[in-house]
This record gives sequence, C-alpha cells and structure tokens, in this order.
Amino acid sequence: MKHKLRQKVTHLTVKFVLGLATLTVGLICAGVVMFQATGSVDVQSSLGALNRYVLGLSSFIAIVFGAMLCNDAWVLRGVLKGKHEVLTYDSIVKAYQALYSVYLSKSKSESGTEEEEES
Repeated sequence: MKHKLRQKVTHLTVKFVLGLATLTVGLICAGVVMFQATGSVDVQSSLGALNRYVLGLSSFIAIVFGAMLCNDAWVLRGVLKGKHEVLTYDSIVKAYQALYSVYLSKSKSESGTEEEEES
C-alpha cells in the first residue's frame, strides 16, 4: 500500500512542477505582450501583425492551465493527507437516502397528528 501512496505523491509533485512551469511561462509571455517587448524576431514576425494577439491568448491559456494544475495538486495532496474527503457516488446516494428517510418520518408524524386532531 505504501508503494501506491508514494507513486501518487510523485505524480502530484510532477503535476505541481508542470503547473508551476506553465504558470511561469504564461506570466512571462503576458509581460512580453503587455510591455510590447516583441522585437523583430523571425519566429514572431512569421505571424505578422497577429503576433501580439496570438502571444496574448496563448499566455492567458497558459496562466489558466498552470493555475488549474497547481490547484489540483494542492487539493489532491490534502485529500491524500486526510484533510479533505472526496465525495463518491455511493456517499452522495447514502446522504440522499438519509435525508429522504428523515423527510418521510416527518411527513408521517405530521399526518398522524392531523388524523388525531380530526378525530
């Protein structure tokens, strides 16, 4: 069991490092676009006048994707440490059944008191 847990922790570390790298690249690209630091580099000039828009959109996507990866790693690390509980389909069904049984017992008790008042 410990081997499997160690494998999950390694997976989370890789996910966090990948997310942090993606977030950093996205922020650097956003800085380049915001401060118009795009010189006439051959790779960027191949897009012509659209190079700022393509770089801006790709940096926005990289920032969002990197933040999502970092968030996933933090939340899953908390789940593995036992700080949070993951809801499964079975636990949701059991909670719904418990609420429904409480509702039924209340409705039966209310209908029983109404019958007693009428007689």
